[in-house]
Amino acid sequence: MEAIRIHKLEAKTHHGHSFKICAVNFDEACVIQDQIQSDLFNIIWVKNGSGTYQIDFETYEIKDDTIFFLTPGQVLKIKDEAIREGYRIAFSQDFYCIESQGKEIACNGVLFNNIYELPYIKLNELDKTSFEGIIEDFFEELENPGTSHDDLIATYLKLFLIQATRLKKREVLQSDVPVKQGLVDEFSELVERHFRTKHAVSEYADLLNVAPKTLTKRLQLEHASTPSELIQKRITLEAKRLLTYSEQSVKEIAYELGFEDPAYFTRFFKKQATFSPNQFRSQLI
Repeated sequence: MEAIRIHKLEAKTHHGHSFKICAVNFDEACVIQDQIQSDLFNIIWVKNGSGTYQIDFETYEIKDDTIFFLTPGQVLKIKDEAIREGYRIAFSQDFYCIESQGKEIACNGVLFNNIYELPYIKLNELDKTSFEGIIEDFFEELENPGTSHDDLIATYLKLFLIQATRLKKREVLQSDVPVKQGLVDEFSELVERHFRTKHAVSEYADLLNVAPKTLTKRLQLEHASTPSELIQKRITLEAKRLLTYSEQSVKEIAYELGFEDPAYFTRFFKKQATFSPNQFRSQLI
């Protein structure tokens, strides 16, 4: 189907880091693409339309003005979609993720690398107006670059993420989902960083300088899950990603995820996912 506007612009910094933005507007609702998986951070705004999407093997029903946030390695699969208008922003880690960014809007903050919360936000009319303004600023600068071009694009991106982070936190406060704080937040970050090599709760308790019982109590209070459950969930998710999107053998995946015995990995995976690794992979064919 022909689009009345397919607008793609890309910026390359002098270090070779990338930023891309694409706007799509169709006469009639249709599917933009079947799947997104890349080594870039992706922001997908379904502005006008609806669909059923799968992110990290979880299914979400979406309608109008929803923004997804995808970390490199995550996959957005479309099971059903009818889109009239939307945007996609993609950027490399080196383009934006620098140590000077505030913790909440960095690439391991509220929006990205957060597998324990919903990977999207919903916009009301006021929110939509604000985000539309930033999108127009992106296109204006990319079409007419001037002094400090890269810095201005990064500033607009930061503003977009600040607005999205505020909205995400507002949604959490209005829901029944506990807000992660302090120790729980630090634990989640450590799991994301070390799940391939550290599988025991005691290892994370040591890194946090607390007793394992203290960590368990705090996490259950704020997250309704035990540390062990969250560690296992993260390992299982990565195993599913590798089984689905890589050609590595089960043995190679086991070693990559820190299992010295592939047979033990198989038992672990089957307990978590019901199927053995080979059975899980065979279902995808």
